[in-house]
Amino acid sequence: MIKYEKQIFFRKGVWRPLADMIKRTVCLMLSALMLASLPGMRVFAGEDCAAPDPVSAGGVADEMQIIAHQGYSAIAPGNTLAAFRLAGERGFWGAECDARRTSDGVWVICHDYRINGVTTGSGCVSELTFDELRKYSVNVGNGLDRYPDERIPTLAEYLDVCRSYGMHPVIEIPIDVNTTYLQSFTEFIGAREEREDIIIISFGKVYLSYIKNALPDVSVFLIRKYVPDADIEFCAKNGIDGIDFSTFVSKERIGKIRAAGLELMVWTVDDTDQMEYYRSIGVTRITSNSIVPPARPDSDDTPHSSAPDPGDGGESAARDDGGSFSLKDWLMNLFRSIFG
Repeated sequence: MIKYEKQIFFRKGVWRPLADMIKRTVCLMLSALMLASLPGMRVFAGEDCAAPDPVSAGGVADEMQIIAHQGYSAIAPGNTLAAFRLAGERGFWGAECDARRTSDGVWVICHDYRINGVTTGSGCVSELTFDELRKYSVNVGNGLDRYPDERIPTLAEYLDVCRSYGMHPVIEIPIDVNTTYLQSFTEFIGAREEREDIIIISFGKVYLSYIKNALPDVSVFLIRKYVPDADIEFCAKNGIDGIDFSTFVSKERIGKIRAAGLELMVWTVDDTDQMEYYRSIGVTRITSNSIVPPARPDSDDTPHSSAPDPGDGGESAARDDGGSFSLKDWLMNLFRSIFG
């Protein structure tokens, strides 16, 4: 009888899916352990690894407009005031960030729509008040030992840093931002004296069209990994200034973008050979995690902590593309994703 019941148990598939799930989980964990043993796999070893080691742009720096991805994130946690100030001190042409709005209408800098895994807190940016958001410190990224108390900055604070260093703000509007917030965003940007220096980038055509109609003097770029003809035609017909394309886009396709009279930016360029290639074909505006302008004589890449007062923000965090992340953390996240 017991043997018969076991056969029914297996035939009905009650056990098999669970067994398959356990096998997949074990395989993933073993794969993670093997990867952790490989040289250079610092993400599993718990070392800072948000960006490659900084590489100087060297002699071609004067020809290139280098944009610091989430600020100088190779040295400080990305999308923090420390990273933006470091980028300014180093002499970057621009600094890129990601803008979101809190539940009480404050525009802040945060890559992810949730602050989980980015800060010591949790929740969606759009569902938290600014005061609630400011309670938590950024805990992901490089340089946490030197910048342990960074908070999610406001968009106004970021723009003030850019203006103080003569750096161009490059602001991404993620496509998960509610479109009803666009009026608030354009009113905020429109009130800034330096708005003609600001570049707005987004994957969302609707976002860019709205912003360009409201702010004709602000540059807007469509972000694309690949650039089909339809995107080029859309930008040319709707007054979009340019395309911020990925390194997957071919030379021929770049030629088509240029022929349509659109400006060019490329992301993410992290080695000097790649930078030289783009320079050679006339693409001189790049976003990078690791390529930096030659150091200014007065820059030592180690400014004092720029953590704002938790209660201060004026009118107005972000995830680094990596950060200090241990094998234990990775396995725990895997476990939670499978078993809830």
